[in-house]
Order: sequence, then structure tokens, then C-alpha cells
Amino acid sequence: MRQRFTQDQIEEFRSRLCAVAEDLFAEHGVEGVTMRQIAQHLGMSQTAAYRYFLDKQEILAAVRASAFRRYADRPDAARTGRGALDDAGQSVQLFLRFAADEPST
Repeated sequence: MRQRFTQDQIEEFRSRLCAVAEDLFAEHGVEGVTMRQIAQHLGMSQTAAYRYFLDKQEILAAVRASAFRRYADRPDAARTGRGALDDAGQSVQLFLRFAADEPST
């Protein structure tokens, strides 16, 4: 019989799986990563990953959503008060800092 997990345990595992997948995607590209590789890095069977995600595309979507949330959670300093052009320039600078801070994203 399968062990029952709490919702917190499920979310924690999904987060760990996404962190591993994000690193592998950054290193090998999305097409260069398999569900088997992700599972192996977590020390689990390939089929176990399918209990939490439908497929690799669903993992990729979760990784992208996580990266977007991390970017969106940064302080909103894009509004300079000097107009749309300055605000756009500031937004670009914020994005570039995020990309430098999180190169695997």
C-alpha cells in the first residue's frame, strides 16, 4: 500500500523536484533532460515522479511559474516617477539583475 502524504509533504516534494529539474534544465537544456534523470537525482524511481507531475512539460511549467514568482516578489522599484521611458529602462535593469542573480532561471 502506498504511503499517504500530507498536502505540505506533497508541496515540499514538488518544490524539491522542481529545484532539481531547474538545475538540470539550465545545465542540459529542457530537451536534454528526461524524467528518469530528474528521478535519479532525487534518489527515486522514475514512476514516482509521475505521481506528482503528469509529464516533463508540467514540470517545466511549474519551474517557469516558480521563477516568475521569485521575480515578481522582488521589490517593485521600476517606477521612477520620471515617465514611461525611464520606468521601462528601470524594469530592464531589474530584470537583468534578476537574471544575473539567478542564472539557472
